[in-house]
Amino acid sequence: MTQSLLPSNSSELEQCLDQLAAQRLSFDLSLADTNPLTCVAESLPILAASWKVDVRGLNERESRELIANAWEIHRYKGTAHAVKKALSSVFSKVQIQEFKTPYVFDAVVTLGGDPNQVFDDEKFATAKRLANEAKNLRSRFGEFVIALPEAQASVIKTDAASTNSMSLSSSLSLNANCTVKCKGAIQWTL
Repeated sequence: MTQSLLPSNSSELEQCLDQLAAQRLSFDLSLADTNPLTCVAESLPILAASWKVDVRGLNERESRELIANAWEIHRYKGTAHAVKKALSSVFSKVQIQEFKTPYVFDAVVTLGGDPNQVFDDEKFATAKRLANEAKNLRSRFGEFVIALPEAQASVIKTDAASTNSMSLSSSLSLNANCTVKCKGAIQWTL
């Protein structure tokens, strides 16, 4: 039982009420964590609504990153920095290329990091929606330029008579809502 904060000259009724309140109002406040990086997953939609960000289409890690960056995204809304912060919740490495044509920007994203992460057309559509929410009204999102991280490969020859054929593939299939260019996307088939 907790110690009472009542003065020593309090009445018997006040002491009884204090004991009753201590029993009835003792509950765990650790569930009221509002830090998006440490809170329980069930409170993420409530935090997203309070920070006025849309987490539809994002997984839990991406939702946590977006909510954590929401203050900075809202503060710099309409700038390339805000677009970069919004896209960095989905992609680990993002660069914004501005003004190849007036008021059009592209997003250069480097895929990598987690090898189990899937980047499909829904992921790019969600990222495009986040970029459009963070940009200014006159600018227009152009396209995603996909860059793969540098990779090293070695071929081990086991038999002098065997020949290894290599084919290169630089294609990425997405739906018509996302315009994507591949830069350095090489798939080795041995």
